Amino acid sequence: MIAERERLADRLVGSRGLTRTCSTFTRRKVVQAFAEAAHDGATIAEIEAQADRFLSRCELVALQRVAGEQRYTTRDLLSLERDLLDGALDRRREGAGLAEEKAVNAAAAARPSLSDEQRDLVVALTGSGDGVEVVRAAAGTGKTFALDAAREAWQASGVPVLGCALSARAACELRDQAGLDATTIARLRQGFSRGVALAPGSVLIVDEAGMVGTRDLAALADATEAARAKLILVGDDRQLPEIEAGGAFHALAERLGPVELSDVRRQREAWDRDALAALREGDVERFAREYHQHGRLVAAPTAEDARAALVEDWWQSHERGEGPLMIAHRRADVAALNARARERLREAGRLGPDELETNDRAFAVGDRVVTTRNDRSLHVVNGQAGRLSAIKNGRLTVEIDDRRVDLPESYAHEGHLDHAYASTAHRAQGATVDKTFVLGSDELYREWGYTALSRHGDEARFYVSATPDFLNRAPAPLTAGQDLTGHVTRVLADSRAEQLALDGYPRDREADHLARDLERAQEALAENETRVEALQDQRAQTRRYQRGRRHDLDSITEGWQRGKDHCQAEVDRLTTELDEHPAAPALSRAHDPLAALEPPPDLDRALRRGIERELSRDVGRGMEL
Repeated sequence: MIAERERLADRLVGSRGLTRTCSTFTRRKVVQAFAEAAHDGATIAEIEAQADRFLSRCELVALQRVAGEQRYTTRDLLSLERDLLDGALDRRREGAGLAEEKAVNAAAAARPSLSDEQRDLVVALTGSGDGVEVVRAAAGTGKTFALDAAREAWQASGVPVLGCALSARAACELRDQAGLDATTIARLRQGFSRGVALAPGSVLIVDEAGMVGTRDLAALADATEAARAKLILVGDDRQLPEIEAGGAFHALAERLGPVELSDVRRQREAWDRDALAALREGDVERFAREYHQHGRLVAAPTAEDARAALVEDWWQSHERGEGPLMIAHRRADVAALNARARERLREAGRLGPDELETNDRAFAVGDRVVTTRNDRSLHVVNGQAGRLSAIKNGRLTVEIDDRRVDLPESYAHEGHLDHAYASTAHRAQGATVDKTFVLGSDELYREWGYTALSRHGDEARFYVSATPDFLNRAPAPLTAGQDLTGHVTRVLADSRAEQLALDGYPRDREADHLARDLERAQEALAENETRVEALQDQRAQTRRYQRGRRHDLDSITEGWQRGKDHCQAEVDRLTTELDEHPAAPALSRAHDPLAALEPPPDLDRALRRGIERELSRDVGRGMEL
């Protein structure tokens, strides 16, 4: 039981533990983790005691309170964040990624439609020499077009250029629209782990970097620094946030100073561009007011009515050949909208008579479909949409862009094909369509709203329904303009932008925090040392035939020894940091009037008895260590 708890604690402090999806966590998350791991049951007091012991580990750091709640992170993540930011600052003006002026001018001249802002971007990226560069680009500003010009200038200057992104779809768009050799971040990191290195003096462009977690960005930064290559992070921290622990893109932009692209070209109407810019900047009320005044907000009495109105408007747009897309937050809503769209298509005779039926959906000739899994052997990646043109001989023929792809029926049966009339915002990010019809819900937030509502060129409509104040009361209808505007403002008010754990570490009191951290680490080291000594003593006194007990003691001792080693390393590191800190206070040993007294002779015996009781209690419950 003790060994299991230690293994769980080790997992929780690791990169796939409590800081996997968020850079900080609370005590509630720790309690939840230990409760979920108590498969054989445990009392509330036991779980809370385990959580409190975990939070006292020297691998953890207490941060500032947020909304009155104490937050924590791991020392490893805090150190990684510091190294990432410091490394990027140290690489300024080091001469990385420089292109010849003649090549830059030629690339720009070959694209006369480049705006002044896009030209400035190309000049900055190819001429600054910074080892790490951040491009913050609003949706629809033509970043890929500008990157294509920069890519041409670098290649003409003999500088190798590589692109990468989180998703294979985004990597394909880099390849198709910017002419870049591109791959996924996962495959790139896999190559790094096998000893593959970037070409010396090359350029690595990361697309949709605002969604890339801190650990991935740190790995890419390390690889580019080792090759003296230029790292360019292109994204927007006002769109969908990172899936894993993040905040690095925003922090790097704030510290390095980003190259900005703000001249939106996607939306046709100037008022529309201004309203979406207000939403992006956090002025949600202005966005809601503008969209209401232009008839882009649709209120319905119930969620069911909202879905019906949305599909009806989508259908009318589809019949006019306008290339519409429906967007929803919940996957269940996406599936429901897709099903309603197919009903309308079936009633109008737009779908073929034969259907391929899978577990939860059916596909017919004429259906618009999207792939949901990468398959290199089939030459498809997750997120590619097209029209199903044939079902024959166990194969599905899908027209994707300007090519045809034959998929085996098994690809659909295994759940890797879906309908493409409706989409989540994550799948739609990066897409441009004529019209979007966006379904509102209570789980939305500002970054999601901006991403979903900025996909269109001509028009976007936002469909909302009132929410009830009480479970047993019908919601009051949204009738007055102020009610509707206020409701939409509340729906999109929250922000889920990630922050670094480092942002919660008070810099003005860093020396004080280092001193307290050192004190905690020393206390934890002393506890671990005492435990290890007592366990080793108990192990030495255990008879040879008690093999099970000796094995249990070995397992427990191993866990405490790991903790001791880690705490010793932390004490050494913190001592060095504190000594080198410019504002480090002078440390002196506190006077303890009891320090000269001899410890009671039965102290070790009492400690051994305590461990023995803990071990026998766990063994008595039938727990395996």
